[in-house]
Amino acid sequence: MMDAEGLRALAEATSVSEVMSRDVFCLSMDTSIDAVVDLFLEKDLAQAPVVDAAWRPLGMVSKNDLLRLFDAQQRGLFTGEARVSQVVVQSVISIHHDASLSVAAAIMANEGVHALPIVAQGGEVVGIVSTLDVIRWLAQKTGMHSSDSP
Repeated sequence: MMDAEGLRALAEATSVSEVMSRDVFCLSMDTSIDAVVDLFLEKDLAQAPVVDAAWRPLGMVSKNDLLRLFDAQQRGLFTGEARVSQVVVQSVISIHHDASLSVAAAIMANEGVHALPIVAQGGEVVGIVSTLDVIRWLAQKTGMHSSDSP
């Protein structure tokens, strides 16, 4: 089993691009909320980046954002067909694909977010890393696998 210092060094030496999901589903500001719900259910997503025409991140939409919208609709505070632009959190934090896994984990922990869009040199989204990706990596590196759980 690896000690904490060895694990820390390994996380610093591991590029986030080694852990990120490359099958990232991005949204545009004018995507309908109905389409987002369908996508989240079909692909089992918890969040998705919102991008501009050049695939640069503008924000994130999460299941919680959708729940807040549905709550507002139930209370009669919002009517009409909703679009991503009405629920997107536009203070997106993204990191470069060469950043270390330890940097990604620290940002997610310090900012209280569960996923980060990963961007290439030109700023376009090329992947996404989530807290679950980090936990899977940790379990693998410490020798714990799903078959090892009680």
